[in-house]
Amino acid sequence: MTNHKIEWPLTHEAALESLEAFVMRARRVEAHSLVKSSKIYKLAEQTITATAEIKTNVMTVRLNCRPEDEEVFESLAARIRPCIINDPVNVRKAARSMKLLAGEALTAEQDEALDGIIDWYDYHIEGRNPIFGFEEIESLDDATKTVSATDVTLGMGWLYSDLIHANPDLSNRVALEFPYNSRYQNGVVLISHLALKITKLLELIRKVDSEHGLDMREGVWTDQIVAGNGPLDLHNAKVFIGKPLHEVSVGTRSKDIEGIEPLTAMRMAQLRSPSREANLICSDGDGNIVARFPGIYRFADGVLSVNLDNVASLEFFPSGSPRVPIKPLPEGSPGVFALTPLDDKSAATSKIAAAVYSAEVTILELKSKSGIHRIPLERAKCSSGAALPAQGDSDTGTG
Repeated sequence: MTNHKIEWPLTHEAALESLEAFVMRARRVEAHSLVKSSKIYKLAEQTITATAEIKTNVMTVRLNCRPEDEEVFESLAARIRPCIINDPVNVRKAARSMKLLAGEALTAEQDEALDGIIDWYDYHIEGRNPIFGFEEIESLDDATKTVSATDVTLGMGWLYSDLIHANPDLSNRVALEFPYNSRYQNGVVLISHLALKITKLLELIRKVDSEHGLDMREGVWTDQIVAGNGPLDLHNAKVFIGKPLHEVSVGTRSKDIEGIEPLTAMRMAQLRSPSREANLICSDGDGNIVARFPGIYRFADGVLSVNLDNVASLEFFPSGSPRVPIKPLPEGSPGVFALTPLDDKSAATSKIAAAVYSAEVTILELKSKSGIHRIPLERAKCSSGAALPAQGDSDTGTG
């Protein structure tokens, strides 16, 4: 709620804090669709259209300054509300901070504009004096009972009793005597005028800062202040997956969590096509895995081809002609494996070849609907782009 004892910034540091905080909040107001589209100017006007039907003697009065979407306008009011409480972002405090920080750098016109904003805030927001006028209602049961309230009081009543709080302070309680339409209508006018004052002050601060420099922190004009609409794309993101209901202690670094693995593009492809999953596994003499390269395999023209991590293609050919058709999965037939870089991935392919060469045991693991098929590879004479001889038999088992 508004606070009638707003503290003025007494030091350079306090003024700078107030101005920086105000700029961040005011940029959110400036970025609102009603402000960017300039519709806010029409909403700030208190215009009424009256029509009369002569035959029926019926008079109709239309209040014109009504937003097309009440929910959209409420979001603007929510962005403005911090600027009218006793907070560093308060409009009057920000204007006073600007005068203190800019000093003689202000032109006479700019100094007068700041005084105008301060005076407007004092008169209307603190004093509850009307922007356009009053509203009165009379009791149908008691003609002597009349309730009167300014448009500012009614607007504040909408903001604090209908939108923000359910228990308004005494200065706004009289607004509850009026119907919701009255509070909302005047709330639209009040919030629209506040939006215009806030953006006017923001424009002045931006101009003076660009010309003279106000020593505000880096990023006050560039830091993100709105999220935008629709989905959010996190580029270069790192995602880890584990078993369902896998518990992770709060504060544990991802590299220290047991039972999870990074979700890469290739791992995602494996999860989408589990019957085509392939893994090239390199182990030391004690059976410890020293390198693992995920992939997806397929059969084309009778040749088994494995895409290893979108880096290299590992192809299996039976002994003899390199293009002799083979069974859907190689079993009991010696052959050769050729490791070929994909696109410009020669360096990455060389790392795979080096891992195979240095490992004591290398297994090509193929998953299918019938089980897991493991084919041992001979480690000798392995290099990028060269053929790898396969050991005699495949080891077939179910997983």
